[in-house]
Amino acid sequence: MEVFLSLTVIGELLFGAEKSRDSEANRDRIYRLIEVCPLAPHDLETAARYGVVKALLQGKGRPIPENDIWIAACALRHGLTLVTGDGHFEYVDGLQFEAW
Repeated sequence: MEVFLSLTVIGELLFGAEKSRDSEANRDRIYRLIEVCPLAPHDLETAARYGVVKALLQGKGRPIPENDIWIAACALRHGLTLVTGDGHFEYVDGLQFEAW
């Protein structure tokens, strides 16, 4: 199984590291993870997916956090299965995800 990261996920991980008691060690762990997991890049198609996903969620009355919309858009753009502990991804049409 190949694992990809998006820039949004990396940003969230680094934010968590900065808030932690041992930010330097946690940043180091994240950078080691980045070395072995390729980036699933954001591009114009990702932005287009973001727009569609956000509009559909808004239409359903099911908003989710902005960063999570970007994460979902990136997964949709690249045809990836999203691994998450956040149940609100179930509201994103067409998104394949696994709850961990």
